[in-house]
Parts: sequence; structure tokens; C-alpha cells
Amino acid sequence: MGKGSRNRINHQAEPQKPQVKRKQPKFRRKLSERAKNIIAYCVCALLLVGIVVGTLSSNGTFKRSNVLVKSSDGSYDLNQQMATYMVWDALYYTGYYQWSYYSSSIKESTGITNQTQYCLYYAMSGVQDTLRTSIENYKDTLMEYVAVCDIAEKMGVTLTKEEIETAKDEIQATMEYMATSNSLSLNGFINYYIGGGVKMKDIKNVAVMQALYGKVVELKEGQVKDSVTDEILAKYRDDNPESFYSTDYYLYTTKDKDDPLKPLLLAATTVGEFKEVFVKDVFDDVASGYTNAYNKYVKITIGDAKESVYTFASRVLTAIEKKTTVEALTEALTKQEMTVTEYSKDDTTLNQTLKDWMFKEDAAQFAAAEIDTEDKVYVVVLTSKPENGKVSAAIKTFDLQFGETYGEGDKLDPDFKNNIYKTLLVKYEILEKKDDMKLYDESEDETVKNILNALETAIDKAIPAVKTQYYVKEPEADSFQDWMFDKDTLVSPVKAGAVKEFTKTETNKENKEETTYSVYMVKETMKLDEKPLINGAYVTFDGSNHATKAQEFYATLNGLTGEALKQKFTDAKGTVSEAISESSLDDELAAWLFDTARAVDNVGVVSVPNTAKEGETDNSCTYVALYQGSTPTWKNSSKNSWVNEQLTNWVKELISTYELSGMRFIKDANPVETQTTTAAPVTA
Repeated sequence: MGKGSRNRINHQAEPQKPQVKRKQPKFRRKLSERAKNIIAYCVCALLLVGIVVGTLSSNGTFKRSNVLVKSSDGSYDLNQQMATYMVWDALYYTGYYQWSYYSSSIKESTGITNQTQYCLYYAMSGVQDTLRTSIENYKDTLMEYVAVCDIAEKMGVTLTKEEIETAKDEIQATMEYMATSNSLSLNGFINYYIGGGVKMKDIKNVAVMQALYGKVVELKEGQVKDSVTDEILAKYRDDNPESFYSTDYYLYTTKDKDDPLKPLLLAATTVGEFKEVFVKDVFDDVASGYTNAYNKYVKITIGDAKESVYTFASRVLTAIEKKTTVEALTEALTKQEMTVTEYSKDDTTLNQTLKDWMFKEDAAQFAAAEIDTEDKVYVVVLTSKPENGKVSAAIKTFDLQFGETYGEGDKLDPDFKNNIYKTLLVKYEILEKKDDMKLYDESEDETVKNILNALETAIDKAIPAVKTQYYVKEPEADSFQDWMFDKDTLVSPVKAGAVKEFTKTETNKENKEETTYSVYMVKETMKLDEKPLINGAYVTFDGSNHATKAQEFYATLNGLTGEALKQKFTDAKGTVSEAISESSLDDELAAWLFDTARAVDNVGVVSVPNTAKEGETDNSCTYVALYQGSTPTWKNSSKNSWVNEQLTNWVKELISTYELSGMRFIKDANPVETQTTTAAPVTA
């Protein structure tokens, strides 16, 4: 595009309205004094309007040449109307992403339930109520567009006539679609939602400018990428370790200084030992451990019934609880063969767990509960309130560890218990599986599966989740980061299995000091993410004849290499990327792309079988995939970050000689209470 063409786009001549010839009056009547006064008044009014219009023209309201960012040669001046649309467009997509994350709160606070309407009103508010503020917030972007377009010719970048027309046609189609969707004419939509004197020609001018900007940036980005070397990436990585080096760790936090798990965790020397503390704790714990799970699922016989201990206990509790009179409770106890007895705090027939519940401060008459201990389950109901160290109660006892399948008599089979424990250790990668081990991870016995599932659920909640911490250049003193990330960390990092406690005292909301005890276990030493990312592409074929369609596409790739090969996948609207991750793919496609036997420009056809159940839609498909290389994740991140840094610095240098002018003519409107107080739209 030659010099001056931008002005031809910005300042096209307006169509001239036809001049209407005035009819001359046949005669003139003498004016009355009243008519003279009216005319004089109108002349004054017209003079006043002229002054106002002149003022508005000078402050940019009517004057379309209020340039906010001046082009170096005038070819790409960005005027107020163009800037208004650019800001509106940016705000529209800001609203779009806001809705993606905060739609619930947006609906509640605004009453708007439609995403498109929210985006429109959010953008409208930004350019009609706070235009000056919005433009100032986007000033660097506005200057960037002008600066980049200014150097286009110097870089040998121009737009063809076809590219210019395409840019205009596409934005015209987009705006017409938005207008129609809102039951408005095109001009009505622009006036209502954008306003500020913006015309369709301003929007088209922006579209052309954006097209040129895109070509220049794409060229510059390609030049920067071509200059990347392994040495540059390694240096960028080492200069910014906080973005690349990380460690995984477990963290156990407690406010109990004498927490029994704390010394066991601090004594651990491996990740396996650290995790086993939690497995063993859950396995041994009365409330959620092995005994509880065992008795919940293993059937026992009481009378003619065969059910779990907890089923019987729960049934008895349901029968006696919530009774509020002596008569009703006496009747229920008789049916359950329970006898009322008076107990004292020093009664030797009661264990401590029972005493703690029966003699607690808030114990009340008719209170009932199911109480678990290591070898029994008790159902207890108080028939009186505890007084003077005595209380009347009825207690029914159920013995635990009695199973016809997994034990004999009233004893539990110790081998069964031991094998359950070993199964869990293997499950959590604490114990290495051996051929002679008896494990239950593949058991067909539903009772065994239920026991294991109950224990695994409890253990999953107990074992701390793996956390990731990136390198910290300036860690807080006496902290986990300070221990992990000293100045020599990258040379001699803290090893896997290292464990350390940190104590922190803070003031809570009640202005009381609380001390937290945290035990950290390093899962693995400082690392870089070496997982591979694939430079390649794939096209998905599904529906009827997908295998045939895939083969037809595959045949068109014969003899192609490099960019020509990749372009075929782009033209087919496939996924084309330099950073395809394994986790984002179907297993079959991942297995092919991430096969270490792949070579550059390998192309393959990958079939995915139907896994739909009977009556469901066939979900089989066929992929045609392209492999062009593999890059470690850290190196891909380093390249992207370095390239972005170079482009950012390039833009900063470009806009350093530009400024935002004409802002003195723009003022924010007074805030409005609602987004709908603008003048009514013009309907189509």
C-alpha cells in the first residue's frame, strides 16, 4: 500500500445531496411587529446553535479528524471514531472472557442472562460512559497498531486489493450478523451499541489496518523464531529459573504440637515411608480403619438374620432414638431386649469411650447413639440425665471381628488382614509387588472389593496431595522455599525424600495467636519438564465411511514434505501445532504420535474402534496424523517466552516516539445506573 492511501480510505468524499431549487413567492406581505420579533429570536437561536456546533466540532464530537494517534507520515492516522470502535471491540471480548469465568455472579449482579447481551452492554458502557478512561487504558495497543502499520512498507509488507476487500467484506458481514441477531439495522446497531459518531466506514478502516498489522507481526514473529538457537533457549532458561525449575512435594499441616503423626513423618527417609504413615494410620484407626470397613461389609449371623454388624446396630438405634416419653422408650427397649441399668463414673464394666459419651456435660435424658470401639459396637440410650456421677442407661453390645467367611468363631483371620494391608501398600506404590504375594486388587469377591474401596477412599483423603513449587529467587526467611531454593539449589538441589518441619505463628480473627506445624517431604529433586511436545498435525474423520474418507485424504499427501505437507492439514481444517501434548489425544492417536520410532514427515492413518454401548451412537473415528518433530516441554516454553519477550521489546521501541493526543477533547460521561438508558435502537 503506497503512501497516502490510508488517507484515501479515511477521508473518502461523502455523497453529495441533490440541491432542491426553492420556489419564489408570488408576492411579499409586510411583516408585523410580532413576526419581526420571532425572526429576531430565531436568528439569535441559530447563532447560538452555530456556536455550539462549532464548539462540538472543535472538541472532536462532530469533527471526524480528531486524531488520537498520529501516523509518522499521515498514512495511518487513528482518529477518535476508529479508536472508539477498536476499544469497543476489545471490551466486547473482555466481557466474553469475564462471562466464561464469572457468569453466575454476573447474572446475579446485572440481571443479564445472555452472554452476548452482557458483552454488548459491557462494551457499550466502556465507550459511551467512560470513553476517555477506556482509550487511556488501551493507549499502548492503539499506538502499537499505528506504529506497526507505519513500518509495513519498510519491511516490504503490503496488502493486495483482494486482501483489502476481504478485510472489509468480513467485518461488514460480522457487523451485519450482530445487527440482525439483535433485530436492528446495521446503522441502528452501530449507533446504539457503539455510538460516538462511529460509522461503518470507520470500522472498515480499522479492519484494513488490523489486516496489515497482522501481516507485519506475523513476518516479524517468523524472523524472531528463525533466530532462536539452543544456546539462546538454555540461557533464557537459566536466567529465569523461576519459570522452569520446580519440585514436587507432600505437605502435612497440623495445629497440634503433639500430633502423633508428626514424629513418624519426620523420621521418614523416603516418599514411600512418608505415605505409609498415612496408610497405616487409616488402616489402624478405629473410626475409618480396617476393623470398621471389615465389619461394615462382612456378614455375621444374629438369630436367623445374616447381615453386617453395623446394619444390626443401625436398626436398633433407629428403633429406640427420638423417644421423648418414658412410656414410649420403655416399650421400644422391651422390643429390643434392652435392660435399663444405673451406672457410675467409676463403673469397671464401662470402657472409657462409653463413659466419655454417657457423662459428657450436655448429656440429656433420651439421648441415643451408636458408639464404635476397637472390638465392639454399642447402641446406648440414656433414660435419665447424669447427676452426681450417676446415670441410668440401656446398652446393647455387638461384637466385631466375627465372620463366617474370613475368620473362625470370634477371631479374625490374621492372614486375610495382613494381605489386605499388603494390597494397599502395593496400590500406593509403597511396596513392590512380588509373585508369591496374595493380593486382592483383582479379587472377584464383592465383599473384598467393598473393603478395599472403603479403605482406599479413606486413604485418598488422608494422604496429602502432591504440590508443585517453582523455583523462588528471593524466598522468605526460614521457610520451605528458603530451605529448597538456596543460591546453590540448581547445582546441588535438595534430594528426594528430604523432610523438614516449619513452624509458623499467626494472629487469627479473634486476635489470638495460632501456631501451625508443617512437615514437608520432597517427592523428587529439582527438575525441568522434559515431557515431549509434538510438532505435527492431525485431521479427524468420523461419521459414515470415515475410514474411506481418511484414506482419500491420506492419498493426497503422497510425495509432500515440510511446510507443504503441513499446509495440507491446515487446508483440511485439522489441528496443526508445534506443541501437541499427549494428554490431549485419544490413546490410539497418542500412541502413534509419541512413538519414539517416528521420523520427520511421517504420516499415518490411525483407527479408533467403537466403544459405544448397544443402542448408543457409533463413536469410532479415523485420524490422519503428521509427525514433524518433538521438543521437551521446557524448551517449548522457553522458546515461546523468549520470542514474546523479543516482540514485546520490539513494540516498546516502536511506540516510544508516539503519543496519545486529542484526549483533551474527550470526557467521560456521568456514570449511569443501568446499561439500557441509551437512546432507543433503530429497528431493521
